[in-house]
Amino acid sequence: YAAVQVSGFDARGQIIERNMWHIESSIQGKFEKIKGVFTVAPGVTSIRLRLAGKGQGEFKFDNILLQPLVSGG
Repeated sequence: YAAVQVSGFDARGQIIERNMWHIESSIQGKFEKIKGVFTVAPGVTSIRLRLAGKGQGEFKFDNILLQPLVSGG
């Protein structure tokens, strides 16, 4: 299995929210488009993107993009 994870940290580098966004790939053996939206919690001053995997196999990630969204309010 392979996943993309985003965690949030405070100004001292302490974790505030682990895996505030997490999405797993399928095991279909082909490229697939995955996307999602996450909200940065109050107090988070930095985020960390992590590619994680477990078990045997090969996973490839391409064109990873983090884009800020501005609410219409």
